[in-house]
Amino acid sequence: MMSANCAQECQLSFQQRSLVQQGYEDLSPAQLRELDWGLRFTPVTCALLTSYGLLTQQPYLLLTVGALGLWAFLAPAHHPMDLLYNHVVRHALGATALPPNPLQRRLACLSAAMMNTAAAGMFLLGYPAAAFAIGGMLLFFQAIVITTHFCALSWFYELGARALGF
Repeated sequence: MMSANCAQECQLSFQQRSLVQQGYEDLSPAQLRELDWGLRFTPVTCALLTSYGLLTQQPYLLLTVGALGLWAFLAPAHHPMDLLYNHVVRHALGATALPPNPLQRRLACLSAAMMNTAAAGMFLLGYPAAAFAIGGMLLFFQAIVITTHFCALSWFYELGARALGF
């Protein structure tokens, strides 16, 4: 949830405010800038895997990507794609390591896991149109996160937290 410190919030770009909404509220604007591209790596790689699974109609690949999302929800500092980024990609780019995922980002991973699993189930049950619809919605939301860092689930989380007075 966004902090009440307008002096800092007013200095943030839309993308940085979106990262704060994803749970990175303890990071400074400079730290958010350092992580800007790195925090796109995981959703890009997961979206590419989902796209390939949908295009080739491979339910077991979609189930595997779903398992990655569940893993990310359960282990904030051990998302397999974040580990790949932190131990391989960032060194090649000279970039900053990704921090553990906050709850809001982990909830988005869990949501993506459920959508990948549902798409896989639709393929296995013989409903490819439903699989493409579910997978297409997931890819739409991932494209928004990848390009802007805005996460609809994090936005709803913030609205709920504010409504409850948190």
